[in-house]
Amino acid sequence: MLRTEPTLVFLTVVEVKFVDRGSELYFLPLAVATDARADQLLKSGASTVIARLNGSNGQAVLHDALGDDAQALLALMAARGECVTQSGVVRGSRTSAYAELRGPDESPLKLERGAATSSNSTVICDNRLMLKVFRRLEPGPNPDVELGLFLTERTEFRRVPRTAGTLEYRTPGWGATSLGILQELVHNEGDGWTRSQAELRRYYESAAAQTQMPAELRGDGRTLTELAANEPPAAIMDLAGPFLRAAATLGGRTAQLHLALASELREPAFAAEPLTAADLSELSESMHIMSRKTLAALEENLGRLTAPVREQAHRLLANRARLAGRMTDLFAMDIVAAKIRVHGDYHLGQVLWVENDFVIIDFEGEPARSISERRAKQSPLKDVAGMLRSFSYAAYAGLFHFTQDRPQDFDRLEPWAKSWERWASAAFLGKYLASASGAPFLPADATHLLALLETYLLDKAVYELHYELNNRPVMVRIPLIGILSLL
Repeated sequence: MLRTEPTLVFLTVVEVKFVDRGSELYFLPLAVATDARADQLLKSGASTVIARLNGSNGQAVLHDALGDDAQALLALMAARGECVTQSGVVRGSRTSAYAELRGPDESPLKLERGAATSSNSTVICDNRLMLKVFRRLEPGPNPDVELGLFLTERTEFRRVPRTAGTLEYRTPGWGATSLGILQELVHNEGDGWTRSQAELRRYYESAAAQTQMPAELRGDGRTLTELAANEPPAAIMDLAGPFLRAAATLGGRTAQLHLALASELREPAFAAEPLTAADLSELSESMHIMSRKTLAALEENLGRLTAPVREQAHRLLANRARLAGRMTDLFAMDIVAAKIRVHGDYHLGQVLWVENDFVIIDFEGEPARSISERRAKQSPLKDVAGMLRSFSYAAYAGLFHFTQDRPQDFDRLEPWAKSWERWASAAFLGKYLASASGAPFLPADATHLLALLETYLLDKAVYELHYELNNRPVMVRIPLIGILSLL
């Protein structure tokens, strides 16, 4: 329990039990408002109100404390304080960047609850800091906290939000569990996805006005790494130059991030390790399991697909043996590379456009995976593949939107979508490979590098197909195209 005058804040952990699969723990800071504050909350219809309370002192309101009452959490971090609870200790900490990010004025920060757009909750602090509270709890440090602290305190890489403070819960049997992180608020002009869609609107408008696609923009049989080693054609630069230059910038920043994460030589949680045959075997096995689930779901959903997508689905089902073979190709190669800590959920929505450059955010990893899985070291080509797949989604999402009122143009413009994806990917990958050249986490053999990258691309596309079949059937076409092109 913390006191933030005139309110008490209760640091509560709620256990949710499921009928069929165990239970989960959630962090729920609560506060009690009385008198005028209670009336204000009730009249506003605030979604944070949980219950009305009646007692000897009159009416009160129990509510989520992630509003003005979050001052108590900020104070705990600023003072490097601790709060003893019934089951453990909640501890706050601050980094060497705290004073600069907090500013010289020690008066309370103006707090504003952030939009409910993720599984976490955020509080904007005086338009200079952001408090992110992790709702679902698992034992161990959250990767967002762990990597944020490492990049802030141990490296010079500054294209990420610096970490100002952290909040953790220590209890017997669990050790340290992350509750929240206080970060630099990055003022931006939108994320990479928003920028891509704005650029694609202009791109498709120009493409629609052309009667014929220039021959140099069509596929010519070269691999992605071969395209990445060459300058893009003048025709695509005329149509999509601003985004291709932005993609190259992002490729360079991504390489710098990976080099920073690989810079630690001694600390076990960050020191690079060899990418072993056992690692590749584990990757292959997980891909086989996911592909079997995905192909089964695809067969079950054939009747829900449109005719063109159904034809692509049948092509994939007819090539299931080839798909399985691609998942074991790596074992014929003696790949020499290292694995490091990576972003883990890398796509255009995880980068912010800031003054003609990018800032990389959200190092929490894929939310559906466990903390231990998200903290595992992997080849950074997994991040690269995630971003390349995001370019594919961007190209087709832009095409879907552009042709929603002119569906007759979809087939004519689809080759333009593939060309945009191809050259955006090449621009990103070319700058990434040039910036990370010689790094131990990249295979020196070009054939091995391409094989490993394509394996991660296939892994990601199969996962996407399974997700879309269960959540957004209208988007099934995008991962299907990706898988078929890789086969």
